[in-house]
Amino acid sequence: FFFSSRRRHTRCSRDWSSDVCSSDLNTRVTAVAGFFIDHTSSASMSHPSSTLQIPDTALVPNHVAVIMDGNGRWATQRYLPRVAGHAKGVEVVRTIVKACVARGVGYLTLFAFSSENWRRPADEVSVLMRLFAGALEREVDKMHAAGIRLRVVGDLSRFDRRLHQLIEQAEIGRAHV
Repeated sequence: FFFSSRRRHTRCSRDWSSDVCSSDLNTRVTAVAGFFIDHTSSASMSHPSSTLQIPDTALVPNHVAVIMDGNGRWATQRYLPRVAGHAKGVEVVRTIVKACVARGVGYLTLFAFSSENWRRPADEVSVLMRLFAGALEREVDKMHAAGIRLRVVGDLSRFDRRLHQLIEQAEIGRAHV
């Protein structure tokens, strides 16, 4: 999902695949004492950093990205069904969106459903799709009233027709079809 304020909105392409937005990175790099260490190479090589000093930045970031991961594990650890964790995730998204608006964050990107999620049990995927549709139906009007614009990016081809309609209507500013 891609949220932005109307005043700072830029176009996003629908041809981004979920794989591109995946949290799985081929290379992990850690900044350690001014050097970058590549954790994927067989022999660690150190390279001097070109950013030895931290540049000045605004107190509030313009863009915040959140990888929504672990909702099912959160529920399981509390002896709840996994779907309870996903429902709690929807509440957390609401809190995050409100906090970003209150603090003046220009863009919020939520990585919410990757191509790997289609491998989950069919009933869990069905619940996730119903949660997404329900959130669109309940929240989009409130978001638009607050000046928030919604863009959904990634491979939407496996979503059902109803969810496609809700996404389309949400993106143009009407929550209900």
